[in-house]
Amino acid sequence: MKVAIIVDCMGGGGQTDVEEVQMHKRRFTRLLRPIKPKFYRAYSAYSGEHGIQGNTDMVIFDYGGMLPGNDLMESNSRELVKWAMDHPSSLVVVVSSFTYQHAVVDEMKEAGFESLPNVIYDDDEEKLIPSWFREASTPPERKVSEFCQRCRRKFDDPLISHTGQKTRCTECGKVVCDGCLVRENSELCLDCAPRFNAVKPRTHLQKEGAV
Repeated sequence: MKVAIIVDCMGGGGQTDVEEVQMHKRRFTRLLRPIKPKFYRAYSAYSGEHGIQGNTDMVIFDYGGMLPGNDLMESNSRELVKWAMDHPSSLVVVVSSFTYQHAVVDEMKEAGFESLPNVIYDDDEEKLIPSWFREASTPPERKVSEFCQRCRRKFDDPLISHTGQKTRCTECGKVVCDGCLVRENSELCLDCAPRFNAVKPRTHLQKEGAV
């Protein structure tokens, strides 16, 4: 999932704009699970190289607190509403209450709508990600093969396993048998173990006590 983060250059809440971007990444990574977002920073709600890129699925809009004397909040809110109308299957989350109440709502009304189903105000985490968006964005469960993706033996082969256990490695994503797992970490395969200074790899025969 491609997610744009738009924050103004002033920052807010005692954070710089860069710190705000990092905060939103951490928070929405948690809120979107099991979806795996790919974030990028957009510097405006306009389309283009420095704005909202093509194939964006979600926009986090935290644009507020700008100094008086410019219309950046209003103009970006106007473009954001246009983008949401042009991309009804995408989602816009407006973080700033001031911007939502005094700019985004006005722009939706100007377009003839009291609200838009894909423009959400960030006031309740439990309802923040609509079910229709989560269901459309969650990848289907991958079919698990009957063969270990590391040693290519069948999971029910008694030479490698008495249990037929299947585990997806948390690092590379391969579905492996219990003979291809690190002893101290049941979620790491032997190929990924050296990168984490894990135990010395075992052979299947050593595991079964045959040698």
